[in-house]
Amino acid sequence: MFTEIPRVDMELVLVKDYVNQRNEKAPFYVGKYLVTEKQFLLLMNDFNERLPKGDEYPRICISWFHAAYFCNRLSINHKLEPYYKFEKKPTDWVDYTVNPLANGYRLPTIHEWMHIQQNDTIYAGGSNNLDEVAWYKENSGEKLQPVGQKKPNKLGIYDLSGNAWEWTERFNLDATKVRVMGGSYSSEKIKMSAYADPELQTVTGLRADVGMRVVRNFY
Repeated sequence: MFTEIPRVDMELVLVKDYVNQRNEKAPFYVGKYLVTEKQFLLLMNDFNERLPKGDEYPRICISWFHAAYFCNRLSINHKLEPYYKFEKKPTDWVDYTVNPLANGYRLPTIHEWMHIQQNDTIYAGGSNNLDEVAWYKENSGEKLQPVGQKKPNKLGIYDLSGNAWEWTERFNLDATKVRVMGGSYSSEKIKMSAYADPELQTVTGLRADVGMRVVRNFY
């Protein structure tokens, strides 16, 4: 079914200089933008109804399992090997395994996310001027905004600060909570710091300020 859907565009940035926690060179691709409502619904319209925002807004109100399953469907759409292996369609909590050698899409590890933020600046979006790179409580009207409206960081990645928190990879398969990164349209300015502690979010939660960004291994 999903291979018959026309290719869903996903603009990627190649991160060439990443060294993983095992001190190995491990370049990877990362989404230039947060996953949008349009992209999500093209592959996941049997999961969630369209949200009344617009095609180019970040897709929010998704659980960690929805985000991971979207990664699999995007992988199939792009003729790549899925990274996650689910026992069944994840409407709530569901058991799964992963294939670390797969070339398909997945969620970023915290280590990868911290690398792409390029934290030689005060804010995770790649600037010492937060209003240049982020939608947050003081400038968003406390409303979600379309992706890519602020300046990118030096890697060319948008919305790493603010607009929507971002799910990260889950390593403990029994864990009920996962870290979300970057802050959102409703976050205080202090949460936008490159050095701020990430939040913990229940993996089955559907928050109106949490979205996702995809990565995949470079092979």
